Amino acid sequence: SILKNENDSWKFVSNITFPAITERTRVQLAGEKDIWIISNQRSDIKQLYKSTDGGTTFDEVAIPEVPFIYNLSSLDESKLVFSSYDHLFLTTDGGETWLKKDKDNLIRQVIYLDDNTLLSLTVEGMLISKDLGDNWTSVSIPNFRIEGNPGIRFFNENVGFLQSSGR
Repeated sequence: SILKNENDSWKFVSNITFPAITERTRVQLAGEKDIWIISNQRSDIKQLYKSTDGGTTFDEVAIPEVPFIYNLSSLDESKLVFSSYDHLFLTTDGGETWLKKDKDNLIRQVIYLDDNTLLSLTVEGMLISKDLGDNWTSVSIPNFRIEGNPGIRFFNENVGFLQSSGR
């Protein structure tokens, strides 16, 4: 089930019909009213939904055929990136068209930092691209290994947290 909180009251969002909500379902907020939801139920079912009205309604968005989607990140209702094994898929028009970017290694997570900058957690560490994934530079994190199912979140442009089972 998908629930939405308004004024400290949780309510069901009723018009979404997922084959199933699993631990592979991801939700990405992009502003006050824009929401993206990806469902990775099985290898043959991957669905992307988008709401531009704060979660009252959701529409399905066509995505490229991929084996698995690790995560998604958005800046707003039009810009979204998601990772699938060694590929990134970007849209700047709300999912009308998709650009595929190849990487040489497994991408665990990718996030938009601004209009041109992506940050990626891979099996080789943290990488940053300032040209939407065309070129990547390693970000040094002394005495830290990225392992397992890492995650990174930013509160604002200056404060973020990285978690991993490595140390």
